[in-house]
Amino acid sequence: MKNLTLSVLLISLCFFATAQTKSKAYNCSAYGASDGWIDLHIVGGVAPYTFEWSNGATDEDIHNLTSGRYTVTIHDANKICKIEVSFDVAQPDLNNSEQSKRQASFTSRFEVYPNPAEDIATINFYAYEGAAFSLRVYDINGRILLNENQIQNNGDYIRSIDFSNQPKGFYFVEVVSEKETLTKRLIVQ
Repeated sequence: MKNLTLSVLLISLCFFATAQTKSKAYNCSAYGASDGWIDLHIVGGVAPYTFEWSNGATDEDIHNLTSGRYTVTIHDANKICKIEVSFDVAQPDLNNSEQSKRQASFTSRFEVYPNPAEDIATINFYAYEGAAFSLRVYDINGRILLNENQIQNNGDYIRSIDFSNQPKGFYFVEVVSEKETLTKRLIVQ
């Protein structure tokens, strides 16, 4: 009888990764504010995923953040794949008080409602000074649904958008001015 040796090589391939181009940290609107947030988009692995944030949160996205570094450890359902990602949430400089006032005034009134929405969503914000801005609405895949360039004098900007011909899901409403970029997540159901 011959001795037979069987060698088995186990290879664990982990295709689990975050899509860095889709994951984003949103900065605080003013010095000392706690309105920053981080939006994750997970690609690969086996759902459901678990999230362990450095601030103790366990949700995929975290909100109401102060400035600082936030790290998340993500596991897939098999607990084989693991990835750790860090994000920095910033705030305006205290010494730049005029900019902080503008940002606080502009962002404190930036609303998208109702959220979740069914067919129509309304965008409302206050323009601190007459300025040019772009209004963009895009889906979770980055497909742009609306891209308008506007000039708004001091006061409220209100715009309703019809989503009745769009699929249900997550959308982002973004206002881009020379001074800042503001983004809100919208759920259409």
